[in-house]
Amino acid sequence: MNRLSGYEKQIGMAATAIFLLLTAVYVTVSNRLGSSAATFDENKGKFTLLPGDILARPNLNWLPGSSKVSSGRNFGHAAIVVRGATGNNPDEALQKALVVEAFLFDQATRRFVFRKEKQVRLAPAVISFGTRFSGIRYRLRMPLDLQQQEMLVLFLNTQVGKCRYKVFSDTQDCPGEKMQTDSPPATDCGWNCATLAWYSLCYAAGINIDFNQGSFVYPNDIINSPKFNSSEGRMRF
Repeated sequence: MNRLSGYEKQIGMAATAIFLLLTAVYVTVSNRLGSSAATFDENKGKFTLLPGDILARPNLNWLPGSSKVSSGRNFGHAAIVVRGATGNNPDEALQKALVVEAFLFDQATRRFVFRKEKQVRLAPAVISFGTRFSGIRYRLRMPLDLQQQEMLVLFLNTQVGKCRYKVFSDTQDCPGEKMQTDSPPATDCGWNCATLAWYSLCYAAGINIDFNQGSFVYPNDIINSPKFNSSEGRMRF
C-alpha cells in the first residue's frame, strides 16, 4: 500500500511538472505574439492623442477567432478618442482626453453595468486605460483628415446614451469608401467595444481595421491590423 501511495505521489509530481512546463512555454510564446509596436519613451517628447485615435488593450489569445497579441487579459477593450489631448506622459494625456466606448464592466466602479442606456458612454480615457494597464495599452492611429475626424466624432456622439452593449454585434461589410453622412449606422444600435471602433473608421473613412476579416471583431484584431503598420500607427505604452 505504501509503495502504491509513493507511486501515485511520483505520478502527481510528474504531472505537476509537465503542467508548469507547458504553462511556461505558453507564456513565453504568448509574450512574443502580435504585430510589432513602438514603445513610448518620455525622454523623446510628449504623448499625444488625436480625435480618431483608438486606445486598445489586448484580449486573451485563446478566444475563438481572435488573432494573437501578447499579454492579453480577459476580453480586452477598445475605445475611440473624440477629444484629443497632450501630456508629458501618457497618463497626463489620458486624464484630459475623452473617449467614446461600449462597455459592460466599468473600470471606475469595478462593477458590471446593466442599464442599456449607460453602456455606450463619453468618458475620460484614463478610466479604462489607467496606470494598472501600463505596458499593455496601445494607441492606434490612422492619418485621418479633418473631415474624417469630424465625421467620426459626430457619429460616435450619436451613439452615446442611445445604444446598448451587444456581445455579438454585427460586423456587416466595410465598402472600402466612406459612407454618406445620411447613411444610418447599425439598425439595432448595439455594439461591443471592438465593433464600435471598427465601424467608426469604416463609417468615416472607409477603412477596414479588422485583421482577419472574421465574423467577430476582437481588440487583438484591431491591434494587429496592417492599417497601423507605420511609425505613428501602433504604439504600446
